[in-house]
Amino acid sequence: MGRIAISELGRIGRAGLKIILNNPQLTVEAINDLSSLENLAYFLRYDTVDGRYEKPVESGPERLVVVGQSIKALR
Repeated sequence: MGRIAISELGRIGRAGLKIILNNPQLTVEAINDLSSLENLAYFLRYDTVDGRYEKPVESGPERLVVVGQSIKALR
């Protein structure tokens, strides 16, 4: 099982996150981004290029929860 950290959840980071979440052999352990978690969750849900992400996305204290996977946010 591969453990991955993503530096910045811009357009490429969000696309990579979605691909990783579809692979059961990979997990995203952490993300590093200066944006607020609320904004990151919003941009993941409503991407202007990739369209709407229909899977559950939530922001919490120091974590982003995507499709039930809790991802630690580093700042």
